[in-house]
Amino acid sequence: MPPEDFLACWGQQFKRIGGEVVANPGLPAVLRRYTPQANVFVVVVRSADGSPGFFAALNRAIYLEITSRAETPLVDGERLGGAPWSERVRRTYHLSRTHLMAMFDMADLVYLGDGRRLRLAETPLGRSLRADGILSDEQLHGLPSEPLRRMQGGGHRTLHYLPLAGEGQDLEWARDFLRRL
Repeated sequence: MPPEDFLACWGQQFKRIGGEVVANPGLPAVLRRYTPQANVFVVVVRSADGSPGFFAALNRAIYLEITSRAETPLVDGERLGGAPWSERVRRTYHLSRTHLMAMFDMADLVYLGDGRRLRLAETPLGRSLRADGILSDEQLHGLPSEPLRRMQGGGHRTLHYLPLAGEGQDLEWARDFLRRL
């Protein structure tokens, strides 16, 4: 596809197909692959370090671990054969880059023994938000249906995509941010 027909920004992809613009054109294929039979390895890391360098260091550690093993499979490796190794290996995992993204990712990807997914209110962040009276169960339940929010700050309203809000910020920033919802 010509580069002018493709745009990637803020974690989203946009593709022009004829006279239409399609947001996240690969999403249906991704959803079809997430089945109970999917071979998915999940690592959850908890750290008091919320600095911008933390996620970069974690990303580097995952990269080094993956590249240290000859048997590590690369998803779609044959189709990415011309891409540099670092680009091919990056496509084999997803790293939650913010505290809010980790909460949403856990709710999307963690299944409990009875076949149901973890609810936002059951994640570590969700539990603490409820316990401290920052958000109610109902408010947490409604977050996935309205991930775009306008927030007041600095004299003007700014649009935020909740899973990406607060990149490089610590946990206290995320809690303060959610207090303003």
